[in-house]
Order: sequence, then C-alpha cells, then structure tokens
Amino acid sequence: MQMAAMCILMHILKKAQADNIKTPRSLPPVFKNHHEFLQSLALNPQLPLITAGTPPDYRIALLLNAYSTNQEYFQRPILILSESIQGNQKSTVPMPGINCVALGSTSPLSITFLDALTVHVKMSLVHNIGQHIQKQAQHKSGVALAPALIETYARLLVYTEIESIGIKTFITNLLPVVYKSHVWSILHALLEMFIHRIHHSPPQYRIQLLSTIHHMVAVPLNAMTQMTQLHLCMESVALRLITGLGNSEVMPSLTRFTFCSDTKPNLISTDSEELNRVLVLTMARAIHVTGCDSSGDSARWCVDFLKTVMTQTPHTWANHTIQCFPPVIADFYHQCAAPRENMHTLKKAVEEEYRKWKSMSNENDIIAHFSLQHNTSPLFLCLLFKMVLDTDRVPPIAYKVLERVGPRQLAAHVRTLCDFLVLEFSNSAGGQHVTKYVETMNSIIWVYNIVPIDRLMLCLALRTQEGSEAHVCFFIIQLLLLKPAELRNRVQEFVKENSPDHWRQNNWCWTSSFTGSWSSIKCTRTWRLFWKGLECFINSMIDQSLIYTIHSIIMKTSYGSDLT
Repeated sequence: MQMAAMCILMHILKKAQADNIKTPRSLPPVFKNHHEFLQSLALNPQLPLITAGTPPDYRIALLLNAYSTNQEYFQRPILILSESIQGNQKSTVPMPGINCVALGSTSPLSITFLDALTVHVKMSLVHNIGQHIQKQAQHKSGVALAPALIETYARLLVYTEIESIGIKTFITNLLPVVYKSHVWSILHALLEMFIHRIHHSPPQYRIQLLSTIHHMVAVPLNAMTQMTQLHLCMESVALRLITGLGNSEVMPSLTRFTFCSDTKPNLISTDSEELNRVLVLTMARAIHVTGCDSSGDSARWCVDFLKTVMTQTPHTWANHTIQCFPPVIADFYHQCAAPRENMHTLKKAVEEEYRKWKSMSNENDIIAHFSLQHNTSPLFLCLLFKMVLDTDRVPPIAYKVLERVGPRQLAAHVRTLCDFLVLEFSNSAGGQHVTKYVETMNSIIWVYNIVPIDRLMLCLALRTQEGSEAHVCFFIIQLLLLKPAELRNRVQEFVKENSPDHWRQNNWCWTSSFTGSWSSIKCTRTWRLFWKGLECFINSMIDQSLIYTIHSIIMKTSYGSDLT
C-alpha cells in the first residue's frame, strides 16, 4: 500500500511524457526513496525470481505494477513471470495415464500474489497464457500443459475486472482454436477447469460456453469417435453449467441469449436427453422460486422453449414429477407427452436380438447389424448384460461394436439398459436373481469399464418410471452404490493415498500423488460423513411403502434383508 501512490504517479508521469505535457514540479520528497527503489529494481540485471515452494517475492509485483505502461522495463519481468508457470521441455512431471507427462512447472502463482497485481498486469499475464496455449495447440504438442499454468489460468479467469480478455477470450477465441487444432489433451484440460476449478463466472459467459459445448458435441468428427473420455468431459461441463445457474439467472439468461442475441446460440442439446431434462428441471426450479411464469410473455416463452426441447429429445415425466412442476410446465407436458416404450415390447426385442447375436457368426455382419442405429433399436448394452449374466465374460467382438457405436450413440443404449434393468429386477421371481443381476452390473461398470457409474446413476434417476417401477429404479441405485464394495474401496484408496493435510493448505499446489477425481472428499472423517449422507439421501427417496414392497418380493436375498 505504501508503494501504490508511487506506482500511480509513475503512470501519470509516463502519460504526461507521451503527451508532451510538462509536469509542473519535481517529485515530492516523500516519494524520493520509493522512486529510487523502483528504479534500482528496473535497472537490476538480475530480477527477483519466482521459485517453486517459496513465498512469492512481491518486488516483481511492484516492478510490474509500476512499469506496466512502460514497455522498456515491463517486458522482461512479465516474461519471467509467465515462464515460471509455463515450464520448459527440459523438465517434465508424470501425469495419470499411460505415457502421459506434463511440463514441469507445478507451483501456481498464489492468490495473494495475483491480488497484488494491477488490472493491466493481470490482463497482460492472462493474454500471455492464452497465447502460449494457442501456440502449444497449433504445434500439436504431445506434452501436456504445466499444472501450474492451468491452475494459475483458472485463478485469473474468475477476476471480473479482466473478463473481457479473460473468460470472454477463453470462450470465443481460445477454445475454438484448440478444438480446430484437434489437440484433445489440451481441450480436455481446459474444459476440466470448469468442472473442478472455475465456480464463479458471470451467467452470460456460462450460457455462451454451454452453447459452445453443444456445438462441439454436435459436429461429427472422425477423430473424436474413440474420444469417450473427452465426450464425457464435455457433457460434465454442460451439466455443471446448467445446474450452476442461480434462480434469478435462469430466465433472464436464457431469454436474452435465445431471443435477443444475433448469434442465437444453441442452448439445447440435440442428442442428450439427460442434459435437456436437467435444463427443464433447472427452469422449473427457477420459475418455482421467482414466480416468473405468471405473466403472459414469460409463459409463452417457456412453452416455445419446451417445444424446442421436445423437438430435439422427445421425453415425458412421471406423474408424481409433473405434479411438482410449475403450472406452465406441468400443463405443457400434460398436453405434449411423448409416447413411452412398452416394457413387454422391450423385453421381446431384447430376446430377439440376443438370439440373432448367438446365431450370427460373420464378424463384419455382427458389427454392422448391432452398431448401426437405423438398423436396430439401441439394445446392445442390454445384450451385453445378458452375455455377462450367462457367460461372465464380454467377447472381444463386443468391444468392436462399442467402438463403432461411439460415445454419442452409447447414451441411447444406456437409457434402454436402465429401462431393461428395471424390468428385470421387477420380474425377478422371489428376488432370487437380484444378487446375480447386481454382480453382473458391477462387472460391466468396474471390470469391463463399459458404462461409467456416474452416467448410469444420472440416467437411472432421470428415467420416467411410474409407481412400483420408480421404487425399483431407486432401489437399483441403492444396490449399485451402497451394497457392493467396488465404489467404497476406490474412495477408501483415494483417502489412503491423499493426506488430509492437503486440504489445510491456503494455496493449492499440484502433487504427483493427487490423481483422483473425488476432490470433494477431504479426509477420512469427511469421507464417512459423505458415505452416510449418500446412504441417507438414497434411503429418503425410497419411502417405507417401497421398503415393505421390496421386502416382500426379495426377502430371501442378502440385499433385501438389509432393508428391514
């Protein structure tokens, strides 16, 4: 604070010199020592260095703040600061995955150090980072971005005073450049910032990013056929953006970008029913809290928006869900409900396709028949369920079919699998097959890694089930999450490898051992609270009448006896 006045005065003097304005007097005596100190820093050939693991040297922040409009003295310190987080090819660190390495800088610039920089310096720094990432993408570098660079960039993007060159440039310029360069590792890292790091950004930019994500997912690229993890990451970002909208932000943001924008961004997914369902739920929550559907204009806009959603992904809701919707949404779904697939027809179709699978022998014919969406219903995951149930294995040709199906179309197969699971669990006579069904699904999820657990849970929770089928659906969620040991063991392994002291740090620093995605589970005690809370949450969705119903059906199973 003592040097702030001197830094401002130096900018004034520089501006006066550029405009040929003669200053009326020399520096005040109180600023003499401050000015000499800054001059000595600027002329010193050995600038203070940013060293990993040491407290930040604020002399370089002073130098940057004082000379940010003087390119003669500004370029050298800003380059040193940028290079300290960018790393170099001589030093790399291992990353999770096979043969994955990143540039070696692992200590990001601290929050206190970034807070000490002026707006102009922050803008210069975030611009340099963006240019560096674009350069890496255009050169198609095989080495991942430095962890320090990603974390520092995420911290800079939340500063609202630099949003025009920060978050706005990130969405409109940097992401498209990386996407067009097809450097998927960099794109994946940038998108993950919005899942785990950037929690505070203006709603207009979240809506704009949501439109960008939908555009990326909708463009068919042969190179992305096998990019299952990247596709899941894009959907996770979209899900985070939708659910992160506040009640007062939903309607103004959606109406502004849908009807008042010249670009008319696409806010509705063309193929993900789950994302559109979550969007409808978010709208319902906002309308319920704010009451903005009371006027005629809001009601008409809401109906038009829902019509567009139904055009892209036709769906319906259970009656007990529609009863909780605001009147404008409830009336719409009463009038425009999409037809539901008959469960008897689904069962018959799965049996027929399974017979075809066992009777066909030509590999090319099998791949062509079961992977092309227009030739058959999305039943292949149901067939895999029956394969694992009967033989306890997945044949190699099944993976070739899954590769041909691709991550975009696989979501439709997951929805059909959810309906089929509810049907099979409901028809289990006396519950004698429930244990085997759960073991089969655990193998599909954890052994063969065919269906991610988070996507399966999301799809099960959002499927349209009525009456006892809804109870069975949430009972399946409980069985797959809480009863088997697979998920519990993985969380415990994460807790074992990551010390709780990590969460006591005032300033986050990347370490090679921190490779898990369960970043919200902070320590063993928190993990126990999390697990108990999850169990209570799922149990709360299954009322007592369900427990008694399931108890009477599957009392003989080990899982059913735990519910009494």
